[in-house]
Amino acid sequence: MNMTDSYQIQRLAEILKASENLCVFTGAGISCPSGIPDFRSADGLYNQKGGTISPEEIISHSFFLRHPKEFYQFYCEKMVYPEAKPNKAHRFFAELASRNRIVSIVTQNIDGLHTAAGSDSAFE
Repeated sequence: MNMTDSYQIQRLAEILKASENLCVFTGAGISCPSGIPDFRSADGLYNQKGGTISPEEIISHSFFLRHPKEFYQFYCEKMVYPEAKPNKAHRFFAELASRNRIVSIVTQNIDGLHTAAGSDSAFE
C-alpha cells in the first residue's frame, strides 16, 4: 500500500465516522470474496469459455425471451451461489447501520448478501 492509498483510506474512515446518512453503491466486486465471480475480470463470467453463445448474449433479455430454458439453465449453473455467505464488506455496512446511522445500499447484485449480512435498506 502506498502513501496515496493510505491517505485515501484514512480520509474515507474520517468521512464515515462523521456521516449519519450514507448511500452506498456496490457491484459484483463486493461479492467476489464470497466466492461469486464478477463479470469482466480475467476469471469473470464474461470470460468463461464453453458453448457457441457468449455469456453476454445468454443473459440478455432478448435471449431470455427466445430461449427461456437455456437462459435458466445457464443462470442456475453460472449465476446462483447458494453457499455464498456475506463477507467483511457486506458486514461492515450492516454494522454501520446498527450504530444509529442511516445506510442505504444500492447494488447491481442479485445475490442477497447485503440483506443476509443484516442491512435493512439494500436495493438490488
